Amino acid sequence: PAVCPIDECIANGTTCSNVNQTCFDPDIYTADDWTCACPPPSNVSNIMSPAVCPIDECIANGTTCTNANQTCFDPDIYTADDWTCACPPPSNVSNIMSPAVCPIDECIANGTTCTNVNQTCFDPGNVNQTCFVPLTAIGLLG
Repeated sequence: PAVCPIDECIANGTTCSNVNQTCFDPDIYTADDWTCACPPPSNVSNIMSPAVCPIDECIANGTTCTNANQTCFDPDIYTADDWTCACPPPSNVSNIMSPAVCPIDECIANGTTCTNVNQTCFDPGNVNQTCFVPLTAIGLLG
C-alpha cells in the first residue's frame, strides 16, 4: 500500500498555537512525530503536546523594579510568578513580584550634620540618624 503524506499540524496545530507555540511536523510520512516549539530565542520543543517554555519574567516585569531603582531577577525561568526586585548593594533585601522596601542610610545624605560638629553619624537600623561624640581614651577616663 502507498504511504500518503500527512502534515499532522493541520489536525493538531491548535494544540500548539493556543499556547503561543509553533507546530512543526518534521516528517510528513511518519505518524505521531509533530512537535510544539517555544517561540525564539528558545529552542525547546515537545513531541505531540505543548513544550514547557522558559520565560524570563523580568522582560515583562523588569520596569516595576527599575522604576524603584532596583534590579529584577528571575531565579527560575521555568517557574511562573517568582521574579524578584532587589535593593541596590550593600543591601540584600528583595521582594517577590513587587519592589522591595529598601533600607536607607540617612547618614549618606545627612552625615555632614554630624561631621560638621566633629561627631560621627550612625543610622541604627536605617530608621533614624543619630550623632554622637566618638569615644576616646580621654572621654572614658574624664
